[in-house]
Amino acid sequence: MQITLNNQTLDEEAIQLIQAIVEDNTAFVGLSGGKDSTVVEDLVKRSTVKAEYHYHRTGLDAPETIKFIRETYPNCVFDIPDRTFWQGAMSNGFPLRRQRWCCAELKECFGKGRIIVDGVRCGESNQRKARKCFEPAINDPATFFLHPIFKWSTSDVWQYIDERHLPHNPLYYSNGKRVPSRRIGCILCPFTTQQECHRQMVLFPGFVKLYRYYAEQYIRVRIDRGTPLTQKTGDEYFEWWLSMHEGGKRNIGITNLYGENILVLI
Repeated sequence: MQITLNNQTLDEEAIQLIQAIVEDNTAFVGLSGGKDSTVVEDLVKRSTVKAEYHYHRTGLDAPETIKFIRETYPNCVFDIPDRTFWQGAMSNGFPLRRQRWCCAELKECFGKGRIIVDGVRCGESNQRKARKCFEPAINDPATFFLHPIFKWSTSDVWQYIDERHLPHNPLYYSNGKRVPSRRIGCILCPFTTQQECHRQMVLFPGFVKLYRYYAEQYIRVRIDRGTPLTQKTGDEYFEWWLSMHEGGKRNIGITNLYGENILVLI
């Protein structure tokens, strides 16, 4: 592993950070089934601090991810939100890149008042570069986030996984070849590129049917409210929504626990 300015390897520095911050508390460790949380789980385990492991079930989870979490982390708690993604979509519409009500409702409602340990890395987005490896939640001063691999690169993450021989999500592979940059998360997440969306639509046709069904329901909900959309059918709305995945509107909305912009109603 890479040597830091403190003359430690990246994993040694991360373990020391976890121990120093968590101390005698019980860490709330968020697992996503992705490569970053795979590394974080192993680092927390090596740190020997007390910890609970949680997976936030959104209802848009790939079957392979659910299977991987259950088999690899049998003590992981599956957190179920108060309302489903589809129920939220009937109120807010389908989420967009900068209108992510889904993160707040389905994931960030858990772990309040705790030290939440996750796999956030500064290289993932410009917004995250401005954050710190240990920080309070913006709207909840009793909740803190610890990002032990905050400064790690994607190659650092994969190097650690390979050196430690850690099991990882099979969705990172296509035709037996690893795709290191692939993003593991909710199916057709707004942060998924259109190319990746098309790949997922082939892999998960059942989810495509669900999206199209609820797109039609949302069109009807908006008509009943007296606020119809420009799109006249569910298929039109679904295709428009997919077209927004590589850009879209850059409106200002409410912020999540990280202080990132997440919501403007469509």
